[in-house]
Amino acid sequence: MSTRIRQELNLLMLSISFFSRLPVKKNLNYSPDKMHEAGKYVALVGWILASLLSLLYMFYSAVFPSNVAVFLLVVSSVLMTGAFHEDGLADTADGFWGGYTKERKLSIMKDSRLGTYGASALICALLGKFVLLSALAEHAFVIPALCIAYPLSRTIGISYVQDMAHVSTPHSESKSSPMAKPFRASHLSILLLTALVACLLLPFTTMLILLTICWVSRVLLKAWQNKHIDGFTGDTLGASIIINELLIYGVMLATLVGEG
Repeated sequence: MSTRIRQELNLLMLSISFFSRLPVKKNLNYSPDKMHEAGKYVALVGWILASLLSLLYMFYSAVFPSNVAVFLLVVSSVLMTGAFHEDGLADTADGFWGGYTKERKLSIMKDSRLGTYGASALICALLGKFVLLSALAEHAFVIPALCIAYPLSRTIGISYVQDMAHVSTPHSESKSSPMAKPFRASHLSILLLTALVACLLLPFTTMLILLTICWVSRVLLKAWQNKHIDGFTGDTLGASIIINELLIYGVMLATLVGEG
């Protein structure tokens, strides 16, 4: 195996280890710079997760009723990611709605305790995912939905490093710090192309509608983050991923109903 291929596989393994709980080999070649470069494979990690979840869903749906299969799918998705992004959503909700100043909001977001706002956001997100996927299951569209939502939502989430400031509490080091700077053009191209390939699963008009709504969502979520903390944190990136994942399911469901 060439050195170049080994280097790229190492970057992919770093990305998998950061954004999921999937097992990877130990003693990966790590450095902050390598971790940052590994961000170009975030959409590919989304593809890997979606593929594994699709296989599990096919098994679940062959054995259990539809609603049970979707419930097990949601549980499996949480286990595969370690609720990494859901944790970010909960922390963001607690901080943004529980604090009155930027400093206080950031402090709350660093607190490991779950508050009322965070718990409410978490329940709504998981329940929303179950309801939307259950509705998509009625149209036999769960697997395409996963294969589109997982790469695309993760790409939207990490894209904020390109045009927003990374913020944190004083004297604290975030897990997302290595990722928190703009990507080189070549790395950004890999990220975007890997995500957009998923959209080819959709009819052209539906794809345009989905990408337009995702762009609007990105603009609004950027403004939301800047309003509260003048930038982004790892938690807000996770929140963005969850919000956009649910949004993508909703858009695809609305399109399917409209076509029906």
